[in-house]
Amino acid sequence: MPLASSDYRRFRVESAAPYGWVVYCEGSRRTHFFGSESLAVLCARLWARAEAPSMLHVVDLSGQVTRQWVFPARNAGRPSKTGRPRSNPFPRKGQPPGDSILGSSE
Repeated sequence: MPLASSDYRRFRVESAAPYGWVVYCEGSRRTHFFGSESLAVLCARLWARAEAPSMLHVVDLSGQVTRQWVFPARNAGRPSKTGRPRSNPFPRKGQPPGDSILGSSE
């Protein structure tokens, strides 16, 4: 079943001319500043891919989305090679190693 738009984390790369480019995830207070657009987009794409499912929008000074990417959930609906459920090799704090992170509501 496809995810609804609200199920995606939304990342944005926005022009902060004349200072550079700002990268952030909507709803987060954390921002990252870059001097070049290409570096900002590269880092944002890596961040969004790591936090899949997610969407990334590059926005110009007028507020128009100039480019966008969608990163679907990794391994969603695919069984592991062993037939067992996939597990998280890097569990979040307080989560026992090997517990599945699918369906987590953090």
